[in-house]
Amino acid sequence: MIENTKKIQKRILVEIVTVGIPFILFKALLGYHIINLGFSIGYLFIIWGVIDLFINIYNLISNLFTGDSSLRTCFFNYVVKYILKILPIEHIGQKDLGTALDIFLSFLIVAYMIGTGSLSTLSPLGLNLWNIAVILNVLGAGLMRLRDSAKRIQIKI
Repeated sequence: MIENTKKIQKRILVEIVTVGIPFILFKALLGYHIINLGFSIGYLFIIWGVIDLFINIYNLISNLFTGDSSLRTCFFNYVVKYILKILPIEHIGQKDLGTALDIFLSFLIVAYMIGTGSLSTLSPLGLNLWNIAVILNVLGAGLMRLRDSAKRIQIKI
């Protein structure tokens, strides 16, 4: 039981570092970029990133001290849960819909920033943070895929 708890804690830590933090930076840096273009709507992206930051910090601390992460992984999990609660439709299996939406939007942010050449508008610090976020996210995706593949290997002696 303790070994399983430690594995879960390690997995959550890796996810926060390689997914949570990079996605927070993508959102905040897009907000910064939009504000620099003269549009105050960029503050919404910064706020979105800050909300996700608090969720991730809470989950990290909770995970380290109790072995449990009681909050959902991102703001959009709560948005989807609320929308589905007020809609008069049956919604079975929506648990990961908010996370999937957050992932899609985060990758859309990355595609926009790269595709439009907007990375050049970031400050040197912003660009360094962007690069760190991309590196963490890419390495995390690779590590998680490798881990999942290694789990499926069966050695017969």
